[in-house]
This record gives sequence, structure tokens and C-alpha cells, in this order.
Amino acid sequence: MAYSLGCFTIYYTKTNHHKQAIHYGKQALQLAEQAGHQRLMNDVEDDLMQVYFVINDYKTALYHADRILERAAENDWSALKRVYLQAALIYAAMGNTDKASVFANKYQEVMGKISDENMQSALEEMQVKYDVQQKEWEMERQQTTIQKQRTKFVITLIIFGFLVSMLIIIVAQRTRRNRILTETNAIKDRFLSIISHDLKNPAISQRDAIQALLDNTGEWNVEALREYYMRLLTSADSQVDLLFNILNWAYVQTRRMPYFPRLFNLAASLRTDLSVLKNMANMKNIRLNISLPEQVLVTGDSDMLNTVVRNLITNAVKFTHSGGEVSLTIAPEETDSETTKYTVSIADTGVGMSSERLQILLHTHSMPSRKETSGKQRIGLGMVICREFLTKHGSHLQAESEEGKGSRFWFTV
Repeated sequence: MAYSLGCFTIYYTKTNHHKQAIHYGKQALQLAEQAGHQRLMNDVEDDLMQVYFVINDYKTALYHADRILERAAENDWSALKRVYLQAALIYAAMGNTDKASVFANKYQEVMGKISDENMQSALEEMQVKYDVQQKEWEMERQQTTIQKQRTKFVITLIIFGFLVSMLIIIVAQRTRRNRILTETNAIKDRFLSIISHDLKNPAISQRDAIQALLDNTGEWNVEALREYYMRLLTSADSQVDLLFNILNWAYVQTRRMPYFPRLFNLAASLRTDLSVLKNMANMKNIRLNISLPEQVLVTGDSDMLNTVVRNLITNAVKFTHSGGEVSLTIAPEETDSETTKYTVSIADTGVGMSSERLQILLHTHSMPSRKETSGKQRIGLGMVICREFLTKHGSHLQAESEEGKGSRFWFTV
């Protein structure tokens, strides 16, 4: 109930009905406090803080920020990064540049810790996998040696046949071991390449941007500061999305991604993500068209399918120019089967791509890079994850595209 009321708070905030947003937010907070659900209390107070900031009630907004900070754990990076950035915006709007700088620094520290922790965790998992494989290979080698010693007691003909068989097995094992080692090293090298390029450069840019804010705090007016902070938040959100994609990819490669299929309503499951994606499209002046039934009952892992749709729409927005359109359509297929299947389609009017690049994107394990409409270089990591997730559902990604005329991606589930 508290979560649903919180969704009303977000909705009325985005539609500029601030009284209704505050009304539902207070109800949600009361229920969350009764349940003793600290994370939900933090989320609701974060929503209320944003409402009061929008209506220029900075004192009440800071009150909710202080409550979140009192409640949040030291390693609750998600809550801390939002409240630090919002507090910086509030103090900037109040003209208190010193406080704004303090919270801007705290925000940057948290983002650095998030980046360091996630990268370290992924690297440690890959190292553990490599060590385990080395031990398994050593055990196999020892077992092979023991088996050879036992065969010395067998007659010459049997020894000869056994040695030939063992030779074949050893060659096969060595080939398999070399192949696995090559794949593991390739994954590790690619992972380090992503870290050194796609994570390092944005982090450096954010650091330089924070320094520019600190150097010009006394010269820039409140509106200029607010616009700069919002751009910084957008950049940080993109970096966080990249981090999640990298971690999902690492989990898939190490076979540690859980798959929990169940019957659920895909349309309802997508609503929260679609709200965020609409804002992303609006910021780029792109129209997001959505056409889907109220009930889309499918069997699968809701988190995986949501990730696939979210990645495909995000890519479509990134590679579509301002003024363009992106469309999401979910429609039932006409089949003789008793179970209804649905086709999920994402189309855009963006830059498109050549047939050669499309084939690489759909049928290889490489992650080719290409430029967004903003000029930023992006790798195809999200598309690799989409293909892996759909494979677990017995489906596959299909696409058609033409340079300069947009693209369309779809799958059936």
C-alpha cells in the first residue's frame, strides 16, 4: 500500500499537481513508518523532498533530507547519492554556495565509492573463477597420472590401446582447457578495456565538472548552477546504468545470473521503467509512443525481460535525433497454441545502421562501438545482455535497419 501511494506521489509530481503529490506522499510515509520499512521510508521522503524543492519550500525539503541522512546506513550508496545531490541543488537554489559545495563533494565521493566497489567485486569474481578452473585442471592432471601408473599391470596390447585412448583424451582436454582459458582471458581483457575507457573517462569528466562548479560558485547564478547540477545528474545516471550493464554482463559470463521464471503481467511490470524512459526521451525532445494491452500475461523472469525492453528503448533514444520518435508495441500473435505469445517491438526514426553492423550486433559475441546522436562513443554491451537474457527464455532478438532511416528490434515471448 505504501509503495502504491508512493507511485501516486511520483505521478502527481511529474504532472505538476503538487498538493496531491504531498497528500499521497504523507500517507505513504505514515504506512512505511508503521511497517518499519526503512528503505521505503527513505524512498518516500526522497519523493517528498523533490516535491517541496519544486514548490520552493526549501526548509521542508531540507527537513526530509536530514531524516534520510539520519536513517541511511554508511554504505547505502543509492540513498546517499540522491540526497547529497538534492541537498546541493536545494542549497544552490537558496543561494548558500558553501553548503552546496559541501554536498556536491559528498555526492562525488559516494559516486567514486560506488564505482570502486562494483569494479572490485566484478574483478574478484572473475579471479575466483580463474583460480577454481586452475585447481580443477591440476586435479585432472593428477588423476591422469595415477591412471597411467595403474595401466602398467595390464598386458601389452591393452596397455597400447589404453595409451592411445588416453592420448586422445589428453589432447581433447588440452584443447578444451586452452579454449576455456582463451575465452576467460578475452572476457577479462574486454572487461578491463571497458573499465579503462567507458568508466574512467566519464568519471574524469564528472570530477572536472565538479571542480568547475567549485571554481565558479561565486560567479554563477542559481539557475546556471541548477542547470549544471541537473546535467551532472544525467551524466551520473548514465554511468550508473553502464555499471549495472557491466555487472549483468559479468554475471552472465560467470554463469551466476539466477533465472526465476513465473507467470506475470509484463505490461504492469514495465510501467515504472516506462515512466523513467519517457522523461529521458522528453529531455532529448523525442516522442515515445507506447501501445500495449492492459494484460500481457507471459511466463519468464520479470527482471530479465524488463532489462531487455529497457535497454532496447534506451538505445533507441540514444541513437535518435531530437524531434524523432521511438515506439514500443506489444501485440499478441495469432497461433493455434492454447498459450498466447506476444511480440514486443521497439522501433525508432534514428540514425540506423548498415546490414554488416546489424549482423555483428545480432550474431556475434563482440561488442562493437558506435556513436550516439550526442557524439558519445558507446559499446554494444546492452545488446549482448539482451541476447543472453532472451536465450534463457527460448527466444531470440530480431532486427531490421537502414542507415539514416531508423531501426526496429523485436522478440517473441
